[in-house]
Amino acid sequence: MALRTVPALLLLCSAFAHAATPLPPLRPLKIVVLLEFEQRASILFLKQLQNQLDYIFARAGLDLQWVVYDSRTAAPSADRVVIMEMRGHCNASYARQALPLPKPGAALGQTFVNDGEVLPHSIIDCDQMARVTSQLRARYPSPTMVENSYLRLAGRVLTHELMHALLRTVEHHESHFTRSPLRLDAVDAAPRLSAAEVDALKRLGRDAGGYSLAHK
Repeated sequence: MALRTVPALLLLCSAFAHAATPLPPLRPLKIVVLLEFEQRASILFLKQLQNQLDYIFARAGLDLQWVVYDSRTAAPSADRVVIMEMRGHCNASYARQALPLPKPGAALGQTFVNDGEVLPHSIIDCDQMARVTSQLRARYPSPTMVENSYLRLAGRVLTHELMHALLRTVEHHESHFTRSPLRLDAVDAAPRLSAAEVDALKRLGRDAGGYSLAHK
């Protein structure tokens, strides 16, 4: 069985009711995002990252639950579980340092694919994100602005990989979160899912198999 990953340089059933007895609204799909940190992350970083993604996915009507995994973590109860391996120094202050240039061709995030099936398992390279952000130090007048840029970049990368893992698709599009590679000038823009992305996420649990953003 072939196991591969989808690289991202910033990189990302209709219910028929009887007319006389309409079905009650579907409850929000509960999705546990299991964060596995290679190195301990600060509570502040976790909170800032969580706030970003909660804001980005708010319109999709998903019940996102954030769990930091360790050896004592109980198996979460959820409709879906997505594993996010957070490798390296996941710390915004790390990007304030004079770091080496980003590794050529190295992805900021990647999602596993096994025999054509997209798996709910992604890897985020925090060190590569810090190298990318560190190169922007001359562009920003204060270290705080560099840290904020790193946090926004981290939010974009996690969103991109969550889109791959949740929609079970390797597709990339020209919208903000499913573009590959993500343009750095987009990091400063207000994050917003496209109407097609929101619709695709709302269909989770109803459609079988992967979901194409071109689906009508």
